Amino acid sequence: MMMTVLDDDPANGADDSDASQRLPENFHRRVLDRLPTALVVVDDSGSIVYANDALERIVGWSGSDGIGSRMFEYIHPDDLSWLADAFVSIADRQDRSPDVADRPWAPLNFRLISRSGAIVPVEVTGSGALHDPDVDGIIYEVRLAYEREIVQSVLAGVASGGDLVGQLELVVDLVSASLIDIDSAILRVGDGRTEILAASTDDLRAVLERAAHTGELSLFSPAPDVPHFWDVDAIDTRFGADLTALSYLDAWNLDVASVADDACYRIVGFTEIHHVPAVGVRDRLAQAAELTAVILLRMYNDQLLDRAAHHDALTDLPNRLGLRRLVEEIRNDHPELAILFVDLDGFKSVNDAHGHQRGDEVLRTVARRLVAATGPDDFVARLGGDEFAVVLAPPIDGSFDAGAVSVRLIEAIEAPLVVDGRPASVSASIGVTEVASSVDLDIAIAAADRAMYRAKRAGGGQLRRSTIR
Repeated sequence: MMMTVLDDDPANGADDSDASQRLPENFHRRVLDRLPTALVVVDDSGSIVYANDALERIVGWSGSDGIGSRMFEYIHPDDLSWLADAFVSIADRQDRSPDVADRPWAPLNFRLISRSGAIVPVEVTGSGALHDPDVDGIIYEVRLAYEREIVQSVLAGVASGGDLVGQLELVVDLVSASLIDIDSAILRVGDGRTEILAASTDDLRAVLERAAHTGELSLFSPAPDVPHFWDVDAIDTRFGADLTALSYLDAWNLDVASVADDACYRIVGFTEIHHVPAVGVRDRLAQAAELTAVILLRMYNDQLLDRAAHHDALTDLPNRLGLRRLVEEIRNDHPELAILFVDLDGFKSVNDAHGHQRGDEVLRTVARRLVAATGPDDFVARLGGDEFAVVLAPPIDGSFDAGAVSVRLIEAIEAPLVVDGRPASVSASIGVTEVASSVDLDIAIAAADRAMYRAKRAGGGQLRRSTIR
């Protein structure tokens, strides 16, 4: 076997200076111009003396357009004051400590104004070279900071309880902010259908909505941990043809399970470059999945808090606040309502004889019986203690008989009970008032409450009516 030996002895070959001399005259300038990261050099007066081509992709101004102009002309007015103070502070520190003059500054985040007038968030790192005669300025590296702003917006939305779709649209924006061009969407898969919640382009949304309607999105298999990859050329349906028409070559999906609504939130990504390094796409989708999971967790927590605020913990019936919300939702469809105030007779004796735990079991039993004895459009709520309210909403094309319903409720409550292995019994006094749905619920409940007390004074186990004058 022959082995090639590399001789490190400069005397045996050309040295580094020879290699450097063989480079084209404009080599270094062309390298700087073609860097994907924007570079700007500013002299001690604040004027731009050099900017590479990448700056145009950020603010729309080419390097030659900006030369000679003042850097602060491109900075958002609201950021000028503190940013000027920061630059002065950095310059003073470097003058006092020459040994740190060549070290890069900590990144500064602020906003530029683009040629079109758009606000562009950027992160800028500087390196002082004012004492270098070949540079005589400060070198700035300028990077887009959309990702940072988007993440902050998502977290702010989570903190304030922002709407779900709005936050998911920001997550889609985050995926698209990648250096790798990725179009994406977030789908909700559940209840036997797929809903497009957010999409980075209108064309992509249209393709996904058509495919969802025809069931073609079932192509995407569950991917709870690692993104799944799909070759668009291998998708032999109209969905694949539509993706090809949009110039997509690769497709990806990653799923986020939701405890809030028992659904799967599927993040899908599409790239126009075949076999983009997987790590870049996977990392971006994984970041999107993490943010989506945080958003869904907040939604779930909000649902728990909302339920706790509007439901009775013992019976799981709506409480007074929950009943008010339910009535508000039906006012426009039902001009008249009947309010029944139900107070148990004999419950105190059961509670005293068997204890609060057994008393709670009786209340849960009564709650179930009330729900079973009313219609699907009626509401049953626990107001507190052994007091319940029932709201009857008549069919749009019919009427209700509140008296007949009240009798049915009393009969249901009086059905035999067994407590601690022994028979027990309770009954109910019911007050009824029929009102226009525009009447305040508390006023209607108070009227039914007065009627209930008349029923109780009459011996209980019966109903009385009340009107609102």
